Amino acid sequence: DGTASAAGQKVDRLPDPNIDRLLNSAETTAKTAAVVEDGADEASAAVLVSGDTVTIEATNWNYLNATAGGFGVGLLIGVGIATVENTTEASVGDYGQITAGKNIVINAVDGQTHSSGIVTSYAGSAALYSRAGARADLELESNADARLGDHAVLKAAGAAQINASSVRKATAIADGWAVGAVSKGEAQAN
Repeated sequence: DGTASAAGQKVDRLPDPNIDRLLNSAETTAKTAAVVEDGADEASAAVLVSGDTVTIEATNWNYLNATAGGFGVGLLIGVGIATVENTTEASVGDYGQITAGKNIVINAVDGQTHSSGIVTSYAGSAALYSRAGARADLELESNADARLGDHAVLKAAGAAQINASSVRKATAIADGWAVGAVSKGEAQAN
């Protein structure tokens, strides 16, 4: 009979859960730096002298966990979005000079305090004719830079180490469901 067809037409007339038009992006930008400044020439250079170890270290640790969503009747949309941009720099600038009686360590570390950055979005709807959509977007951009500028000089009685590391893991979870005689649930995770 035409019951299934009529029900399908009613769901098709429900507004489309156009998630893209509802996006509100949260963006975080951070820079962490340990820098021996540039000099224009040797005469204006920064000079560090130590009888021990000299360490220039920039460390940036962060944690991200965002959840958005809800449950309702008819049409429901849940959206979770996060953008994180980090720059971590440890450097000796142009013409910089470091002399150490032991070691020299230049270290830039960019990481996260938990195993993964997580954005979770959910939407649930229950009605005779229901439609639900969920979207979760997570973007992590991480830059770790440990470097020497032009004409920089390191003199160490021991070892000189220049290290940069960046550890990132991202998880986006979207769960959309609908319950009813005729229903449609959608989910998108990026």
